[in-house]
Amino acid sequence: MLDALEKTQKKVAYYALDLMKSELERTLADVPTYAYVQCAGLHGTYDDGLVWLQKPQNAGKPKAILSIGSSIGNFTRDEAPGFLGQFVNILGPQDVLLIGLDACQEPSKVYQAYNDSDGSVMM
Repeated sequence: MLDALEKTQKKVAYYALDLMKSELERTLADVPTYAYVQCAGLHGTYDDGLVWLQKPQNAGKPKAILSIGSSIGNFTRDEAPGFLGQFVNILGPQDVLLIGLDACQEPSKVYQAYNDSDGSVMM
């Protein structure tokens, strides 16, 4: 995904959010240096990410939020709409929220899904 964004030659800021600082650092260490895509980490919870999105310096910028994997699966059916509803007041008509779901419990298949054949981490 980041390689595709780089090919557009448009300045893009990519922020990875993770609760585990070690995982955030490991993932970002695997990201190559790009000329157009600026990458940074946000250490915290979804709530921290929502607060960060609402800061004045971020609120007016167009956003594409990507939630891959089983993050939404951490919520019950009753909790999930409330979680998603938090984005209603944050995202504007030009913004995008893309949610990926998986139900696979086999570690090798999950690994292959998030890492392409040359060993690159998908972001």
